[in-house]
Amino acid sequence: MTPTRTLCAVVLLCAAVARPAAAAEPVEEDAWGHAFYFPASAAGGPGRVPLVVYLHGCNQPRWHALATTRLQAWAEARRFAVLLPEQSRLRNGWKCWNWFLGDDSLEMDEVVALVRSYQDRFPLLRRRTYVMGLSAGGVLAAHLLACRSDVFRAGAVHSGAAYRAVGLPEVAPGLDVLGASPRAERSLGRSAYRCLQATRRPRPVSVLVLHGSGDRVARPANGRQVALQFAWANARLVGGPLDAPPPPIPAERHPATAHQRAWSVTRWEADQARVEWVEIDGMGHAWSGGPAWIPFSDDEGPDATRLALDFFGISGGEPAR
Repeated sequence: MTPTRTLCAVVLLCAAVARPAAAAEPVEEDAWGHAFYFPASAAGGPGRVPLVVYLHGCNQPRWHALATTRLQAWAEARRFAVLLPEQSRLRNGWKCWNWFLGDDSLEMDEVVALVRSYQDRFPLLRRRTYVMGLSAGGVLAAHLLACRSDVFRAGAVHSGAAYRAVGLPEVAPGLDVLGASPRAERSLGRSAYRCLQATRRPRPVSVLVLHGSGDRVARPANGRQVALQFAWANARLVGGPLDAPPPPIPAERHPATAHQRAWSVTRWEADQARVEWVEIDGMGHAWSGGPAWIPFSDDEGPDATRLALDFFGISGGEPAR
C-alpha cells in the first residue's frame, strides 16, 4: 500500500472511531385503543424499567392526559415506561370506563392483557407495574388494585371513587353526578378484601388517594372512602379485624404558600403496604399540579405525578418545565 493510501486509511479509521454514537430515541407507539412510550433514557441501556399505566377520565383525549400529567417528561427523567389504554366511544359515548355497570372484569382483563403484551416485547420489570387514573380512570384503577393486585404493585386514585361504589359516570363538567357511595365503609372494605384474597398471591396493596375538597363532580367523601376501603382490606389481610377501621397515622399538614394550595396527608400501614389519602384544599375536579391552561387541571395543587412516582418508589431527576 502506498504512503498516501495508508494515510487515507488511517484518517478514515480515526474518523470512524471518533464519530459519536447516535443518540438513543424514545419508542412511541400510537395504536387504536392505546399508546405506549419507552423513554430514550432507557432505550439500549442496561436492565429493565418500571411501567406506569395511566387510565384517562371521561372524554379525556390522549394529548390532554399527557399534557396534564407530563408523564413522558417524567419517564425520561426517572427511566420508566408509560402505557395509556383508551376507552372506545363504541362502548361508551362519553369514553368513560364502564365500572358503573356492575361487571367490569372485561375491561380489567383487557388492561392486564395490554400490560402483558408490552412486558413480553420490552425490558419491563413485571414486579414494578403501577396504575394511576383520574376520575372514571381513577375508579377503574381502584378496581384493578383490588382485583388485579398480582399484576399491579401499587397505584394512585385521583378524584375517583371506591371499588364497587354505586354511582353514575360524569356526564357534564361541573355537574355533581358522583356522590359518595351509599354503601357503608365496612361493606366497601369487605368487597376489596374479598377481591384481594381471591388473587393468585393475596397481599396488602399500596394505594395513594388524591382528592380536592372542592370537587363537585366526584364528591370529596369519595376520596375518604377509597382510602378507608383499602386500609380496611389491607388490615384484614394481615389478620386485623374488619369490624372497625385501623387507626390512621396522624395527618401531616402542608400549609398554603403564595403559589400552592394547602394539603394534608393521612396514612395507614399494614405489613409492607401503606395507604395515603391526600386532600387538597379547595381544589375542584382536576389533576393536581397540571398546567393552568388545560381544563380539569389545577396548577395550584401539589404535583400529583411527582407524588405518585415518589409513592411508587420511582426515583430520579426532575423534568424541565
